[in-house]
Amino acid sequence: MGKGIIKLDYGIVAQWFIDGKKAEDVKSMLMLPENYTVDYMHTESSGYLSIIVSSPDIPEVPEGDVYPTVEPWYVRETGDVSLKEIKIHQTPKKEEQNNAS
Repeated sequence: MGKGIIKLDYGIVAQWFIDGKKAEDVKSMLMLPENYTVDYMHTESSGYLSIIVSSPDIPEVPEGDVYPTVEPWYVRETGDVSLKEIKIHQTPKKEEQNNAS
């Protein structure tokens, strides 16, 4: 089971922390499928909230490599919002990043 990162602007989710939302609450709010688990969340100095998720849909990465970005896509139809798909963006492997610099 691989891990990935969902990044959200902290301004959008600040109220979640004020309201005391837990990982399962966030999973539900993001409408993530049953096979996704929210492992932990942390704020970054860049003003984003990083949500680390696990799922068999996410490829595993070697120790020390960067987790792929997980991007939920939503659609609004007749006033209802639903999860359309989840895109997973692989990051370059550590050695590829070193060779590029």
